[in-house]
Amino acid sequence: MNKAAIFAITLLALPAMAQDQHVSLVFDQTKHNDTSISTGGPAQDLSTSNTTGFGLRYGFTAAHFGPTALEFEATYRPRGNEKYLAVNGMDVSYANTGGFEEVKMSEEYLAAGMGLKWTQVVDFGFILEVRQESMNLKISESGASYTGRSATTRPWLRLHAGYTFPVQAAVKPFVNLGYDFALAKKTTSSADVSGPFTSAFGGDILARTVLPKSQLELEVGIRF
Repeated sequence: MNKAAIFAITLLALPAMAQDQHVSLVFDQTKHNDTSISTGGPAQDLSTSNTTGFGLRYGFTAAHFGPTALEFEATYRPRGNEKYLAVNGMDVSYANTGGFEEVKMSEEYLAAGMGLKWTQVVDFGFILEVRQESMNLKISESGASYTGRSATTRPWLRLHAGYTFPVQAAVKPFVNLGYDFALAKKTTSSADVSGPFTSAFGGDILARTVLPKSQLELEVGIRF
């Protein structure tokens, strides 16, 4: 079952338990790990530029304790834009390799979490979530291409602050700003690698060298 189907089932199952619900569109900018790899020669620093993407989020409030609310959320963020993998600061692109090779990466994730929200004119709080992340890395060489994928499950923490507009209606718009960061670091080490750079290891291992490490996000949605 793919991630979109799992997310759809979640949306259908959770409302029965909800007192207050919200749905939203999330725009994020993701920063990735930098990794130094040595394959027996000089170390090679692997990195990538920040990526961006849009996601969908559903949440509900399970209980209220005065101004404090216990919330559950689920987020599906499909693949965003692709960025070149950089080696020692230089993108592995056709322009930089004389048309021989290019390496691009992108990511997506499915997450579920819980946390607390406080409302004192503005809304602020945190969500502790578990993300199933999927890294996609495409290596193209001399007319042929290879796609490697790496699935990783890690805990993330999101801190957020926003505002719910107090309109006289059953549906209230809101906006949030959030900062997310991974609580566990999983990457590729030099011990995982042997031989020349491009042929030493598959794209699944290569993709883990630039896993996401933090995000800035803008969330716009409705509460009902």
